[in-house]
Amino acid sequence: MINLIKDIILTAQSLEIKGLSKHASQLDSVAESLTMVKQAQYDGVQGYWIRNGRCFDNCYREKRTKEAKKSAQEIWGECHEEWLKSLMSNSSEWDKYAKDSSNSMIKIAKSETTNFSDEILKDEIKEKVSSGLPISDAVPMTVAERMFSIPWKLAQVSNEVVEIAREVSESDPAVSEKLYDFADQIRQESLHNYRDCLIS
Repeated sequence: MINLIKDIILTAQSLEIKGLSKHASQLDSVAESLTMVKQAQYDGVQGYWIRNGRCFDNCYREKRTKEAKKSAQEIWGECHEEWLKSLMSNSSEWDKYAKDSSNSMIKIAKSETTNFSDEILKDEIKEKVSSGLPISDAVPMTVAERMFSIPWKLAQVSNEVVEIAREVSESDPAVSEKLYDFADQIRQESLHNYRDCLIS
């Protein structure tokens, strides 16, 4: 999926150059969502979304401030490259964007996020029970919803890409065709993740 993310970023850059900034920005959001999903697949969902979302935001802001003449896609691409390097190294510079590079802070953040995620899970179960669902149904249903969150997110992102492809089809049929292909690749990834959820 990393190559797909890179292709989406390059396509966003080409749309930006052609003056289709709205669609370029939408593709940047798609790339960010896919990056988060990919990392969640490696690390597990807990703790990742909040922390790295903050890191991406801070990286972007810092670079945008220092290099105002660069396009949004170039800056996002640089942040993405830094994030990829962090995956290959335990001592990465990526953590500086969390605004505290100490390991204890990162552990605290992960612990708080895990506790927060557990509280959300409990609240979702309580909500189902209070609406009349027996607890024996509410617990497995909530756990299943969590298990299928990544395939669902991928399906949602695929639909977003299809919508962008439709919108640019008249102005740039070649890019539209490429976007339909990206959407199909994302849909296939969603189906693959769905099957993994059923097997596990």
